[in-house]
Amino acid sequence: MLADGSWIRFRMIWTPAHQVPFRTSCGTYSCTSSGGYWVNEQIFSKEKYPVRPETVLPDEPAWLPPTYTDASGFTPVNFN
Repeated sequence: MLADGSWIRFRMIWTPAHQVPFRTSCGTYSCTSSGGYWVNEQIFSKEKYPVRPETVLPDEPAWLPPTYTDASGFTPVNFN
């Protein structure tokens, strides 16, 4: 948090890497998927902007300490 009570918000909109199945068959208690293809992680946007207590958006939390680091090393410290 900065001296004036504001902070910098970092937001990334992304889809994690995942397998897309061609076929899924389900029984009574479980499902099995086969075939398909791999989809790499997709980053749609990275945003960095200042926030004050009175400007927090309704769908966002108040100040939280940064703790997230993804597989490629993204953290709020090296946000590009």
